[in-house]
Amino acid sequence: MSKEMDNQIVSCTRYFLSDTLSRAMLLRKSAESVSSPSMDGMPKATGASNSQELKLINAADAAELIRRVNRALDLMDDMQSTIIRREFMKNERPLKICMSLYIPERTFYRKQKQALLSFAYSYNAGQLVQEAYKLLNDKQTV
Repeated sequence: MSKEMDNQIVSCTRYFLSDTLSRAMLLRKSAESVSSPSMDGMPKATGASNSQELKLINAADAAELIRRVNRALDLMDDMQSTIIRREFMKNERPLKICMSLYIPERTFYRKQKQALLSFAYSYNAGQLVQEAYKLLNDKQTV
């Protein structure tokens, strides 16, 4: 595979983990604030959507996405999955991860790139690779 394609895959995977995954983790936490509806016996308007239901639906979708991420991480090498879990799920800084894994910073960034590529191939049957390929083709046709 070309270096340009690898860079596109890494870019798409980084965006997915830093944006989509972090948003899903926040949505899952927002379901903790769901309370039961207050029933005072008064009629309510039917046009308004139930925000509690929306929170639960969004939390269920987020939980499913997080399960898929964890499934992909379980398929990966231990070092690679640790890097992704700590950097993108626990929001640890690269230097802190380097120190805890006893690896130099340069090695960390090389392993991080390998981890992002591996994650892209193992997440949801290569969905991120397909998206990266499509984006790269769209760029080249323009």
